[in-house]
Amino acid sequence: MKKFGEIVVEAGLITPEQFKRVLAEKKKSKKRLGELIVAMDIASEAEIAQALSSQLGYPFVELTKEKVSPEAVAVIDEAMARQDLAFPYAIDDDSVFLAMADPLSFSTIDDIRFRTGLKVNPVIATTSDILKAIENHHHIVGTLDDLVLELGKPVRFQIMTTAEPTRDVTELKKKSEAPPIVRTVNAIISNAINNRASDIHIEPQKNLLIVRDRVDGMLRKVLELPKWVHQSVVSRVKIMSSLDISDKRRPQDGRFRVQSVNAEIDLRVSTLPTRFGEKVEIRLLNSKEGLKTIDNIGLNKKNLEKVKQIIESPQGVILLTGPTGSGKSSSLYAFLRHISKESVNIVTLEDPIEYEMPGISQVQVNEKAGLTFATGLRSILRQDPDVIMVGEMRDQETAEIAMKASLTGHLVLSTLHTNDVVSTITRLVDIGIPHYLIASSLMAVMSQRLVRVICLECKEPYTPSETECEQMQIPRKKIEKTVFYKGKGCDTCNKTGYFGRMSIFEILIMDKTLRRLVAEGETEAVIEDAAHRLGMVPLWDDAREKVLAGITTVEEIVRVAKRKEGHCVICSSCGEEVRMEYHICPYCGHKRDDLCPSCEEPVEEDWTYCPNCTKSLKKDDWSSALKPSP
Repeated sequence: MKKFGEIVVEAGLITPEQFKRVLAEKKKSKKRLGELIVAMDIASEAEIAQALSSQLGYPFVELTKEKVSPEAVAVIDEAMARQDLAFPYAIDDDSVFLAMADPLSFSTIDDIRFRTGLKVNPVIATTSDILKAIENHHHIVGTLDDLVLELGKPVRFQIMTTAEPTRDVTELKKKSEAPPIVRTVNAIISNAINNRASDIHIEPQKNLLIVRDRVDGMLRKVLELPKWVHQSVVSRVKIMSSLDISDKRRPQDGRFRVQSVNAEIDLRVSTLPTRFGEKVEIRLLNSKEGLKTIDNIGLNKKNLEKVKQIIESPQGVILLTGPTGSGKSSSLYAFLRHISKESVNIVTLEDPIEYEMPGISQVQVNEKAGLTFATGLRSILRQDPDVIMVGEMRDQETAEIAMKASLTGHLVLSTLHTNDVVSTITRLVDIGIPHYLIASSLMAVMSQRLVRVICLECKEPYTPSETECEQMQIPRKKIEKTVFYKGKGCDTCNKTGYFGRMSIFEILIMDKTLRRLVAEGETEAVIEDAAHRLGMVPLWDDAREKVLAGITTVEEIVRVAKRKEGHCVICSSCGEEVRMEYHICPYCGHKRDDLCPSCEEPVEEDWTYCPNCTKSLKKDDWSSALKPSP
C-alpha cells in the first residue's frame, strides 16, 4: 500500500521538493501532513481528498450532502472522532460507512471494527467537512442527554404492551432504538407522568421538533429537539404502540401501557401527516387518578343531592354535555362508581374504554367488525341491563334507541357535544328525535367545564382589581366581605399557581312544566327562562361561587365560562342576585334600582324618559348603580 506522500506526489498535487519542505515542517508541528499541505497553500483539502480517492479506490463524499444516521454517529464518541478525524455517518445491515480524512489509518478502522462488530467501509472526506459533521452531530447527540436531564428526575416505568412492526423496516427500527432516541422518548413520557399531563404533543416544525404537554387543560412547551431526530422519535413511539412505522402518509391510531411505581398508565397514540412530517399526539390515562368519586368532581352540596337522586332513579336518560376535554367521561365514571353494586347490572358501550371499572361490563366499539354504538346498544338491551352507559350519542339511531330504552325501565347515561343544557334539546331535535320522545324520556341534562384549582402550596389572599369585579358582576360591598385567593407560583405547580382541576356545572332537571314546553316545541329562550324560574343555576354562577369559596380565580372562570346576560341583577344593598321578574330583593327587601319609579318596568342607565309610561326619569327617583348579571 502506497504511503500518503507517494500518493500526493504521484497525483501531481505536490513536487518532491515541496514534500521535503512539508516533512521538515512536520518535525516542528503536531499537524497532519495533509493539514500542513493546505496550510502552506500547496493544495486544497478537496484536491487532496479526491487524489486519495482516485489512487486508493475509496469513494469521495461531501458530508454536508449526506443523510446522517444518529445510530451511526453513536458508534464512536466525540473524542475518538476528533482524534482520528473519522466520522461514521451511515449503517447498512452489518456495515458502517466511515468518513475519514486519512483512510490509511488502519488502526482506526480496526478499532471501530473491534468495538462494534461491524464491517467498516472507509470513504474519504475533507478534514473541515469531518470536523463540521462532528460539531453538528456529536454535539447534538450529547445535547439530547442534556435536554433529557433538564426534564427532571425520571419516573421508572416498564412498557407492558408493544409489538414489532408488520413490515420489513429494519433501518427505521434500528434508528428508533438507538440509545439516545430511546432515552429521549422515555424521558418525554416520564416527564409527562411526573407533571400529571393528560396529553403529549410531538410536533415537527420546519427546522426543529417541539414537544408540548397539556397539564390541567393548558398546553406548554417542555422541549425543543433538533429536526433530524424527528423520524427516529416518531418511529420509536410507533413501535411502542404497534403501528406501521413505514407508513407515513396515513393517520394511525394505537396504544400501549406503562407500569410506573404508583400506577398503570394507558397511552393512546394518534399520528397525523403534516407539512413538516408526522405529528404525534399521546393521551395519558392514569387508572388511579382518573376515577373520581361523585363527591369530588365539583358538585356543591345542593347539586350533589340532586344528582345523587337522579342517578339513583330506575329509568330515564341523563345527558352530560360540553366540549371535548370538559370532564364528561370522568363525571360519567363517577356516577357509575356511585351506583355500582352487586344487585345492579351495568353495561357500558365506549369508544375508547378510558378506565377499567370492576363489576361493570365494558364494551369497546369496533366499527370495522360491525360493532357500532347503535348495534352495540341493541345487543346490550338483550343482556338484561339495569343501567346503560353510552359513550356518545353520535347519530339519530343511537339516540332514539337510548331514549326508547329508558322508557322500558332502563337508566341511560350518555354524552352530547353542546354548549349548554338547553341547546342539548335543540341538538336532539336536529338529529331527528321527536319532541314527544325527548319530553317523556329525558330526566336531566348537565353541562360542565373544567376550571383549574388554586395550588394549596402557594395559595395566598389578594384584592381583586376593578376589572375583575366587573367581570364577576360582584358589587364592592360583597367583595369587601370576601377573601379572594390566587396562587403565587411554586415548584409544586410549576410556577402556574394552579394544581389540578374541578368541574363547574349547569344542571337542568326536567319537571312537568319543562316537559310540556319541550313537547310543544318551544324555543330555547322560553325553555331556558322557565328553567331559571324553576331554580336552575347558570354555569357562570356555579363558577363564580367557586371563586368566592377560594377554589379558583376570576381569571380562570373568565377563560372557561361565558357569562349570560339578562337573567338577574345584583342587589346594590346586599350584593345578592335578584331575578329579573322580582321587583325587590328577596334577601334584604331593597327595591331594584333599575326600575322606573312610576311603572316599575326595567329602564336603562342613560335614559331620560321611561318608554313604557312616558314619565321622566329623575336622578332623585332612581339610581343606576345596578347592572345586569349572569
